[in-house]
Amino acid sequence: MQLKMGKAAVLRTANVSVVVMEQATFLWDPAVYRSVGLDPKNAGIIVVKSPVAAYKGIAEEMLFVDTLGASSPHISRLPSRI
Repeated sequence: MQLKMGKAAVLRTANVSVVVMEQATFLWDPAVYRSVGLDPKNAGIIVVKSPVAAYKGIAEEMLFVDTLGASSPHISRLPSRI
């Protein structure tokens, strides 16, 4: 699968690297990080706001955060009208 993220850059400070890109895209594939020279296997922590099944072979532990708004993984909590 090819993702179109436009121009991308890695911002680094101390031991934190942040990938920024022109176009929003799904970050479910660790290849997004490898495409900018980062190897997720070498990271102490990876933060993604997407499905994380692709990280099961990399992560020792996964923590899920339920944030407010439309990004909640609990669909029953989202406002709806029928």
